[in-house]
Amino acid sequence: MSYVKEYVQVHLTIDEEGLVVPTSIVFHKEKKYDIESVTASIRAAATKVLGSGTRYMVVIKGQEKYLFEEAGRWFVEAVILRLDFLCRWLR
Repeated sequence: MSYVKEYVQVHLTIDEEGLVVPTSIVFHKEKKYDIESVTASIRAAATKVLGSGTRYMVVIKGQEKYLFEEAGRWFVEAVILRLDFLCRWLR
């Protein structure tokens, strides 16, 4: 499986102590996913794409996912769907 660094829009709250809490992710300015909870946040590198920063473990639709903040920009490690094998199989 291949991955790409997909930059996303993130809605968040910042409390009075400066704690950043992401509340939702928007893909391609149209698909919004609410974040049910944030279970962890640490400084870490992205393991599937190049990049590092603060890695948030978030729960979306009951599944844990990584969300990264790097120099003020937010990204996820998105799966690249490869259809070339399917095209060859259908010929």
